[in-house]
Amino acid sequence: MPFRANDQSIARLDGMGGRFRVAVGQAAERSGQALVAASKKGQRNGPKSGRVYGSHKASAPGEYSAVLSGQLLNSTAYQASPDQIRFGVGVQHGRYQELGTSKMAPRPNLGNAVDETLPEINRIFGENMLRRIVGPS
Repeated sequence: MPFRANDQSIARLDGMGGRFRVAVGQAAERSGQALVAASKKGQRNGPKSGRVYGSHKASAPGEYSAVLSGQLLNSTAYQASPDQIRFGVGVQHGRYQELGTSKMAPRPNLGNAVDETLPEINRIFGENMLRRIVGPS
């Protein structure tokens, strides 16, 4: 089947690289926001089935961390560009929560957020690519 393009189709190809980069950057920004929101929501509202220490109910291995001081929760952030999304926490104990220690199993706040948000991130990237590259229908 032969392909035929008109002048309008060819004109739409011009500048596609730039539109692609903008679309990826916007999708990365929205995805970073979604990741932070999911991590914070999981820490605040996720199930906590660990031990009880006085009035504090801890998280169990594999769950989001239970919030005690709020430092971990408040340090969750992202940086986005068309090349990458950096998603992490800015407190030292975040590493121990995420990966665990010899005395504590992991509470993967970042990993859980990625797992839960992946379908949304795929949707965000798909919509942005379609809107920026193909244009309005």
